[in-house]
Amino acid sequence: MKSVCFFFAILFLSSWGFSATLQSAYFDVKTQSLHLEVEFQGSSSQHQFDLQFDDCQVVRGQKQVAARLVDYDGDDTGLSFQSAQLQFDLSALSCKPALLFLRSGKFSQLSLWIDDNKRSRR
Repeated sequence: MKSVCFFFAILFLSSWGFSATLQSAYFDVKTQSLHLEVEFQGSSSQHQFDLQFDDCQVVRGQKQVAARLVDYDGDDTGLSFQSAQLQFDLSALSCKPALLFLRSGKFSQLSLWIDDNKRSRR
C-alpha cells in the first residue's frame, strides 16, 4: 500500500515539473509578433507550442487580455532541460493596445504591454 501511495505522490508532483517556464517576452511592433523564451523539461527540444487567448477585457478604461502557453508535447517525461525561442503572429489580435498576461502551467506567468506604436519588452 505504501508503494502505491508513493507512486501516485511522485506522479502527482512530477506533473508540475514538465510545464514550460516563461523566461522572457517582448512584442515587436514592426512584425506584430510576440517573442517568447521558454524553458521546459523533456527528451526532445522540438516541442510544439501554441497560445490560447481569453476574451479581451476592459478594466478602468484599459484593454487587457490573458493567454495561456500550451505545450502539446507536455507529456514528454524526459528530464533534460531544453529551451526554445518562440514567435507568435499577433497581427489578427484585435485587443491592442493592451496589457497581455501570459501564463504557462501553474506557476509561470508574466505580463507585458502590447502596442502598435512601440516595442514592448519584459
